[in-house]
Amino acid sequence: LIVKAVTAPFALLGSLFAGSEEAQFVDFGPGQGELPPAQAEQLASLSKALVGKPGLQLEIPLGGAPEIDGPALLERRYADARASAMRTVLRKKPDDATPLPEFESLEPKQKIDVLTALVQKQTGAAPKVPDPPAPPEGTPRAEARAPRDAAAIEYLGLAARARIVVDEGDGGTLGEERAEAVQHALLGGGQLEPSRVFLVKNGKVAAKDGKVRLELGLK
Repeated sequence: LIVKAVTAPFALLGSLFAGSEEAQFVDFGPGQGELPPAQAEQLASLSKALVGKPGLQLEIPLGGAPEIDGPALLERRYADARASAMRTVLRKKPDDATPLPEFESLEPKQKIDVLTALVQKQTGAAPKVPDPPAPPEGTPRAEARAPRDAAAIEYLGLAARARIVVDEGDGGTLGEERAEAVQHALLGGGQLEPSRVFLVKNGKVAAKDGKVRLELGLK
């Protein structure tokens, strides 16, 4: 029993609720700090089980998996910056609660205007889009414009994304968001004493099957 308590402490909670051994693992999407509903329910069950084991304390690790969090955070920051530029181009007022359209649903000219506004905000100067190769002679104007617009959208998108920066502080903030989300789910029922739940910097966090897995600790 002592060996089991050291090597698989969550297994000792098995008599209190089903799935106790899986409750020690909490998975988040890359770059995401929101707790999935299924995980929140599992943590609520864990919290109730711990109420009946007053000698146990729970550790929640802070951290992330840079190899999958980094690209996801960059993409999210780029999407946020693009949405801000879209709001400006579409003349959306700050108090306008109407949802913005999806970027991909915009007309090519609108996409170019949005990305141009974004790059200009990033650099302080209007971007100069390289001229694409000339279409074959005799190509109708409408047909010639489509590849030209596509090339401009691609160029401006790459230019804007290249200026988006994600630093270590972003990863640290995300790690805190995740740990606090887990903590909130555990304490939300109001039965588990907050003094029994700790946030720790040296806990186990790793990439697992395309997600970021936090391994909770019992002591």
